[in-house]
Parts: sequence; C-alpha cells; structure tokens
Amino acid sequence: MPISPAATQHGILLVHKPEGISSAGLVARIKRITGAKKVGHAGTLDPFARGLMVCGINHGTRLSRFFLHGDKTYTAELTFGRETDTMDRTGCEVQACAEDFFEHHPDFFSKGNQICLLDAFKGPQNQLPPVYSALKHQGVPLYKLARKGTPVQKEARSIVIKEINLLGITPPSVTFSVQCTAGTYIRSLASDMGKKAGCGAHLSALERTETCGFSLNYAIDLDTLAQATDWSKHLISMDDALPNMTPVFVDETLAEKVKHGVLMTREEIGPDIQDCFLKVLDKERTVIAILEYDNSKSRYNYCCVFHD
Repeated sequence: MPISPAATQHGILLVHKPEGISSAGLVARIKRITGAKKVGHAGTLDPFARGLMVCGINHGTRLSRFFLHGDKTYTAELTFGRETDTMDRTGCEVQACAEDFFEHHPDFFSKGNQICLLDAFKGPQNQLPPVYSALKHQGVPLYKLARKGTPVQKEARSIVIKEINLLGITPPSVTFSVQCTAGTYIRSLASDMGKKAGCGAHLSALERTETCGFSLNYAIDLDTLAQATDWSKHLISMDDALPNMTPVFVDETLAEKVKHGVLMTREEIGPDIQDCFLKVLDKERTVIAILEYDNSKSRYNYCCVFHD
C-alpha cells in the first residue's frame, strides 16, 4: 500500500484558533484538512478563546513535552461587576455588585487606578485553578464534575506574572496584556482582580499571542490552511522547532545505529556536551532522535527515536 505524502510530513504547525471551537475540535479539523496520520497540540485554549495553538504533525506530536512549560502571552478583556461560575463570559452569574457601585467609585475606571490594580498582580504568587478546567481529579476532568454539581477545587499552584500592562479602558471593561508562566489561568486572574477591586469580574475575551517562543504573527488560520495548495509550506521543521536544543550531527553509519536504538558513546556524541537534551540530525538535517541525559548512569538515553 503506498504511503500518503501527508504521512511523511513531520513538524510543527502554528494555527490561529478561532472562537467557538474546542482545542480537540481544532486538532480534528487540522487532521481532516492535512490528511496527516497524527495531529496533536501543545497546550489547550478554552472554546471561547482564540489565538495561537502549537500543533504537532506526525512525528511533531512527540515534541509537545518541550513546549508545554514555556512562557505564554495573552491579550485579555476583563469585565467588572459580574462574577460567573466558570470565571468567564460563558458561565452563569453567581454574584453581581450593587447597581450603584461605580457611581460611588467615580475614579474606578481611571487609568491610574486600573494600572495600580494590574500592578498588584505582577510577580510570583499562588493561584487556585478554576473548578471548570481540564485538570483531572481521579481521572475525571474537573469541568465534568462541576457540571454534575460536584465541583472539586484543586490546591493553589505557584505561578509568575512576568509582565502585565493596561491596553485600554471601555467601562465596564478593561483590556490588558499579560506574560506568564505555564499553568497560569487568565480566568482565575480575572476573578482575583475582581475580588481585589471589590466588585467582582469575569474574563470576557481572551487571545493567546505567544507561547514557548512562537508568535501568533506566524500562525495560519483554518480557512487559509484549507485553501492552501501545499499546506506543508507552513510546516516548521523538527529542527527549527527546537532552536535552543544542541544538535549532534551523525553520518549514515551512525544514523542507522541511532534508528535502531543503539546507545551512542560519549565520543560519538561529543565529550564536552553536557546539555540535558540533544537533537540528533542526519546529513539532511532531519531530526532522527532526541537524547536525554541520565544523571544516575551518567549517560545519554533515547528520549525519542523517529522512524518513517
């Protein structure tokens, strides 16, 4: 049986997810459009959110672990005066502030007041994940438990808000950009801001603009992808997707050894290399394996070996 050309394309595709589709739904659409055998993503976005998603194609799906822990940047809209159970605009209202709250706080939406509020959340902190999230409790996603009326609150996690800047004010909403560490929930951040402001708030819009060194500026939307005569031109190679990982180049003889999982010697790798991960490339600059250093045995083991 002949191999489909799409099955031999490997790498990373940067996709601009639209609103109204789940991350899993996006992956399914990409798989249908490209005909790729395997498609996966490195970090979800809520259905109501839009923006950059890093999607692995075929062998590229095995690179996801290297993108999950990088910093992320978002543009968010926060609407004051109303809290929801999901902490965003899709949820049911659970509490609203007094109708005359803003009348009694005439400076609430001043630029200075809003910058002060945002600055209060800059830096390291502990954040409670939403009870409506994809995190799991005993193997069950939290959002499923919450929908059944049995919400589970996970313990707070350490996060860092590295940058947060005011972009605009249109009462009762404000727009801001935020750069944060992996694991940060912007919905939780919005809810916490509302509590600190004393009037409650929810996240009313969200767009991810950067993740793990990739930018939304280089992402392709689904319609453009579907109409492309050669979608693979938008594919980032396995090598280029890991620009900061030290390369180890091998000849044909050593490449065969690698493809069969035979451990490489320190001399073959390079005696002076001490990095945690290494990417092994053949003479055509194709990534054929990724090595991971084993401290307990003082050697490199295979983390991934890629076979066509």
